[in-house]
Amino acid sequence: MTYVPPVYPTTIPTAGDLPDRVDDVDWLYAARYNELKKELRAALTELGTTPKGNYETVKARLDSIFPSGSNVTNPYNLTSNGDMMLWSGGAAAAPDRWMLAGGGSVAQEVTEVPNGFINSVKLTSDADGCLLYTASQQSVWWYSKFKGKTITFSCWVYADDADTARLRINVGVAYYYSDYHKGDSNWELLTLTQTIPTNSTRTSFDIRNEGDTKIIYATGASCVMGSMPYAWSSKPLPRGGTVTAEVDETKFSHKIPIMVEGVLYYIMLTTS
Repeated sequence: MTYVPPVYPTTIPTAGDLPDRVDDVDWLYAARYNELKKELRAALTELGTTPKGNYETVKARLDSIFPSGSNVTNPYNLTSNGDMMLWSGGAAAAPDRWMLAGGGSVAQEVTEVPNGFINSVKLTSDADGCLLYTASQQSVWWYSKFKGKTITFSCWVYADDADTARLRINVGVAYYYSDYHKGDSNWELLTLTQTIPTNSTRTSFDIRNEGDTKIIYATGASCVMGSMPYAWSSKPLPRGGTVTAEVDETKFSHKIPIMVEGVLYYIMLTTS
């Protein structure tokens, strides 16, 4: 069946156009009719008349408020290791599932962390700045699932200097940026909501330090479908855990981290 959009009135009916019913016998239906009449007049007054209230202009106004795809929300965190808990490459390398780009250095941080977190990443820039980005951004499977969708990228960031730290979504054909951290030596939740174009060739979530030899800290990175930033939650580990080979654990092939009442423990696995 072909959809036929509603036809809006050119004038708003008055109370005289829609008189009250005063049925003595069926008073219940009369009361409901009168109630519906008032609701109808209120709705028509809200919408207005043609052309303000026609189908196309109402749809355009709604689309401007709720972009395509933004009505789909899902609090599931699409980033991995957003709380910077896994460092199989060592404390002076990028955390698992993240990569360092540009000049500068990266390090595990256990002292400067916001409430509710154990680790953060310390990003120290050189004169050209640096950034930390999600390592799976080039995978066709990864970026294709974002096309045409509205997503929200958020992360807790600490900075001492204004116009230094911010978030970026890189889709290959365009860049999208959050506001800068205030630079007030406090933890601030930066957020960035964007509808990803259908011609995107990648989707990476970047934590940027744009200062000249400056230090910032970040943790609690999260990406969710929709335009609402949810409180951070970890993404379940891929099946098989995280492969590690630490010097005092060489007989183990996998190490799976778990949190129990705020304390980090590990389940150690071996094939023998």
